[in-house]
Amino acid sequence: MKTRIIFIMVLLLLGFGGWSNKNAVPPAKEKETVKVCVTPAMGDLAESWISSYNQTNPDQKLELKRISPADVKTEITGDHAVGFVMQRPDAEMASKSMWHLTLGREVVVAVTNSANPFIEMLKTDGISSEELARIIKKNGNTWNDVLANGSKNTARIVVQDGPELGMAVSKFLKVDPAIVDAHVTTNEKFFKTIRKDAYAIGFCRLATITDSENHEFIANIQPLSFDRNRNEHIDYVESVHGKLDQLVRTVWIGKYPRELVYNLYAIAPEAPTNGAVLSFLSWVVTSGQTAVVENGYTDLAYYEKQSHLEKLNPPVLLAAETSTKKSNLATILLIAVVLLVVTAVLLWAWNSKRKTKQLLYDDNEMHKVLRPETIDIPNGLYFDKSHTWAFMEKDGTVKIGVDDFLQHVTGNYTGLVTKNPYEEVRRNEVVATLVHEGKKINIYAPVSGKIIQTNEDLTDYPSLVNNSPYSWGWIYQIQPTNWMREIRFLQMADKYRGWIKKEFVRLKDFITGVCQQKELVGQLVLQEGGELPDNVLHDFDPSVWEEFQIRFIDNSDIN
Repeated sequence: MKTRIIFIMVLLLLGFGGWSNKNAVPPAKEKETVKVCVTPAMGDLAESWISSYNQTNPDQKLELKRISPADVKTEITGDHAVGFVMQRPDAEMASKSMWHLTLGREVVVAVTNSANPFIEMLKTDGISSEELARIIKKNGNTWNDVLANGSKNTARIVVQDGPELGMAVSKFLKVDPAIVDAHVTTNEKFFKTIRKDAYAIGFCRLATITDSENHEFIANIQPLSFDRNRNEHIDYVESVHGKLDQLVRTVWIGKYPRELVYNLYAIAPEAPTNGAVLSFLSWVVTSGQTAVVENGYTDLAYYEKQSHLEKLNPPVLLAAETSTKKSNLATILLIAVVLLVVTAVLLWAWNSKRKTKQLLYDDNEMHKVLRPETIDIPNGLYFDKSHTWAFMEKDGTVKIGVDDFLQHVTGNYTGLVTKNPYEEVRRNEVVATLVHEGKKINIYAPVSGKIIQTNEDLTDYPSLVNNSPYSWGWIYQIQPTNWMREIRFLQMADKYRGWIKKEFVRLKDFITGVCQQKELVGQLVLQEGGELPDNVLHDFDPSVWEEFQIRFIDNSDIN
């Protein structure tokens, strides 16, 4: 205990010393001008960014220069220059070697009136690009041509007017742009048609059907799901149009038709190191997202913003040198705070010795409780004792991943170590390592086979395993070699739910034993009544994670 107290005091004193040094820096030099080059489609948005940024950073000069796409490589040079361009994510950048960062998107969606008599059928069966192409090529097509439901009502397509929108639709439907142009109408007429004609289908910008204040779709408009694999049914991974958040996430992880997406990029000759450029771009991906929405585009998803800020790693801007008098006053106050903190630590240590060694949480509603009923266990999957799952697709391949129980116990993953495609894996061998802030858990293959695909989205967004363990968070797609024999060792959802209850008992015993062994008095481990908190392993050190691997995961028995 004394060692901990001394350690805390040393950290506080070091922090004080660092603070004093930071506040003794000389006045900042005059900032150099940042050259902002924009292609035609990005002109208005770039002006909005510069105007808003200068309101809060009046001392930073930003020079706007409009350029053509052909001049990108020659105009954007040096560490003080940055460019803003718009293009499809699958299109080649102006220069392959150029650094780029997504700042927002132009997303095109297909919509209909929510009062469409066939809306429920469209939600379950969806609509394919080929069916839409037939409608737009030939006037007079009926809904029977789309849904084969005997309807004689005309299926009419209208396209909202807007930059790149018509071209995006023509690429998605694989039809001549002139055919699409014949269906383009003004923004006002577009919504009038969709609201008046319940049988009409429209293509429009996602931003124009978004209620930004409530973060949902506007009333009376229903986005349509695309039957991308043409099986005349909307599969789980295709059902992404029910909620705005769901659709936006589908776009940023690359599962939405790329022909219907135009990304807004910041580009530079190489990853920026100039402080002024980094500060400006950091502002654009945070406060500047308001201007993205106001200009009719779709802003970045929350996780993208966090990821971008980590990549940019903006420098901390130090305040100007303060007067000697203010510095002395601040020093006195800081010393007083240090003394108060040290006193509080000593009182806490003395009070802790008086308490019995109970493993209890304080009664605080803010702590989330982890119970068996909170674990998502969908039907149709096979589950293994190592807390992994397997699901056979219609083409005979098998997807595998981590179950909801394990991700709840460990907390959000910050990294993932995987095998390469075409490697052979055997049941019960280590196939991946989940990383949480440097702490690791190995997971084992539920079945044997050859890896044919690794989920590349997890490289940049490993937390997808937490947010969506059974869909976007899958880890491998494999070609099984012994499926029928090995599924005998796995369990379906009904039996697995019963087994999970037993795992909760084992987990409580493990946590209790660890805390007693390490004499963690007052450790926030079990809530009142002996319930587990969510992400119970989050605050434990790596040695406990190693014990969890050996004693809990490796010694699990599903029978």
